[in-house]
Amino acid sequence: LCIRRSRTAASLAIECMRLRDKLKQRVHRNYRRHLMRKFIQIAVGALALCFSATLVQATTKTFVSPKVGGNRLDWCLNWGTGCGEPAATAWCKSVGYFKSIDSEEAVDIGASTPTRLISSGAVCDQAYCDGFTFITCATALIPLPPPPLPPPPLPPAAMKQTFNKPKYNGIRLDWCFDGGSGCGKQAADAWCDDQGFDQAFNFKIAAGIGPLKPTIQIGSGETTVQPIANAFKYITCVK
Repeated sequence: LCIRRSRTAASLAIECMRLRDKLKQRVHRNYRRHLMRKFIQIAVGALALCFSATLVQATTKTFVSPKVGGNRLDWCLNWGTGCGEPAATAWCKSVGYFKSIDSEEAVDIGASTPTRLISSGAVCDQAYCDGFTFITCATALIPLPPPPLPPPPLPPAAMKQTFNKPKYNGIRLDWCFDGGSGCGKQAADAWCDDQGFDQAFNFKIAAGIGPLKPTIQIGSGETTVQPIANAFKYITCVK
């Protein structure tokens, strides 16, 4: 009897452990689902906020007793179909707007004030013909152009220095680093590095000075007096 009871107790303990593990798994699954739902809600809200921030607010205007062809606009686009918003939006588009966002029906006005279908121009002059008391039209939301990029921040004055007619080994610095490659930025960066700076912030070409003054390429160390040789008018280096 004692052995049976001990086996029963052990079985119950094992079953309890299994139930506990299943419960933990279920709780973890539900918690993950909850987090995923929250993440999706936040992401959708952020996207909606970003999208709305790039749109111009629509312009609206309300027209009382709108007419078409001299008659009151009929409540329907065609006979018995497209009534209400479709007819109102068609009319808004005819006067230069994007769509109708609100309207109100004028019931049974046909006998006293005939209505006209905007789609076909047919006139309804019966007592059961309906029109519009008013229509509110709205323009489309127009995307705003992206804002211009801000200019690059200038380094502090103490961290930059401008060198006019920069020289390398006593000779005007050539516009190119080595041969016909690395012209401009690479040559200027190498020269600034040689002067103890990090890089070139700004520079300008001095074109065609070869016949007057020789130039030297900082990459190869070669000098040239060719008419097509260019140098630097100035280089601004930064740290």
